[in-house]
Amino acid sequence: RLAVGTKSRLPLSALEGETFILYRRPLGPGLYDAIIAACQRAGYSPRIGQEAPRMLATLSLVAAGFGVTLIPASMQRIGIDGVAYRAVERKAGLVAPLNLAYRRGETAPAACRFIALARRIAR
Repeated sequence: RLAVGTKSRLPLSALEGETFILYRRPLGPGLYDAIIAACQRAGYSPRIGQEAPRMLATLSLVAAGFGVTLIPASMQRIGIDGVAYRAVERKAGLVAPLNLAYRRGETAPAACRFIALARRIAR
């Protein structure tokens, strides 16, 4: 089983053989594909046991003992009995695509500078 209560990052290879619970691909293809690709880079194809309609539901399924899931770090703030969170090693290359949403016709100088910066970085 996975060691919990440690601060060290977990190598993705440590999850080989675990049953994965993923957010349904049609609802989040970027995250789904990133997880599959990262596992393949770690040397295995993940065994998918469940696909959930909501990211929060993946955590409920973990709490019920159906497997493990990979979620954005921001979701670790959700405290669910029976769920432990471990950071995955950065070398796993897990990144999720992000989109910038802003008001059409934005004129605030700070917002316009941020939008321009985001466009430059994204290229």
